[in-house]
Amino acid sequence: MAPPLELLNYEEVMKVYREERKSQSLTELRRDFYAAVRAFLEQLKREYEKEAAVDSYSTKTRQLGQQITKIREKILQIFDFRAEKILLMATRGASGGKVDHSRMTEEEKALLESALGQVKQFRAGLLDMGRPTKGTEFQRMAVPEPSGTKEREKEILTNEEAAGPSIEVTTSDAGLPTVQAKEKPLMVEARAPPEATYQAPKEASAQSTALGATPAASETVLLRILVDIPPFAGPNGTYRLGKEDIVTLPLSIGKTLVKRGKAVEIVPGNS
Repeated sequence: MAPPLELLNYEEVMKVYREERKSQSLTELRRDFYAAVRAFLEQLKREYEKEAAVDSYSTKTRQLGQQITKIREKILQIFDFRAEKILLMATRGASGGKVDHSRMTEEEKALLESALGQVKQFRAGLLDMGRPTKGTEFQRMAVPEPSGTKEREKEILTNEEAAGPSIEVTTSDAGLPTVQAKEKPLMVEARAPPEATYQAPKEASAQSTALGATPAASETVLLRILVDIPPFAGPNGTYRLGKEDIVTLPLSIGKTLVKRGKAVEIVPGNS
């Protein structure tokens, strides 16, 4: 780059700084401003080195050092002011706005063109990000499971602390849940939704409790629970039974609990 036509001075730098700081748009600037700044700093550096060689602690040496530091600081602030305005112009230009180069130096024009190209490219491809290539399909959105579902299933499926009746819930051809009792430690495949849960109240007096739709009387049995039983799934949801609970259960489940010694049947009218 050709050297500046006229040397820059401290007063001119401060004037540009004040005007650029208070203006919303780019101020008029000599086209060789940044080249003139570099030449000015080189001149001050030579003077500083000359004075420092004679007396590095002299007043003039300190003044030159302070002036170099301040000039560098103000020049960088001038650039920051102008760069912010130029980037805003690039954003507007990318969407079709008018861009005025008349008050820019050659260095600033290069900055604008670079920023304008990148903003245009990003803006044009913004809505295409993640679009599948030809011949592919969008992936289906994964639907999260209800909070706590896996923890509840894990609690039921992995509970090996108590040996209770094994209740396995399956689905019939009609789509209705069926219950099968097996002689083995309690391992339950829980398929009932987590909302269909029930906590039986612990009361010493005899009472019956229905879960969901009440089965016919001939298909149920009234029980007193003898021990705490880990949660297990039944035809109407998940059963949570504790010691001394008085509950009405489906006949197949009740028989299994009685057989395993976990409950006793209550026959109305018998003491």
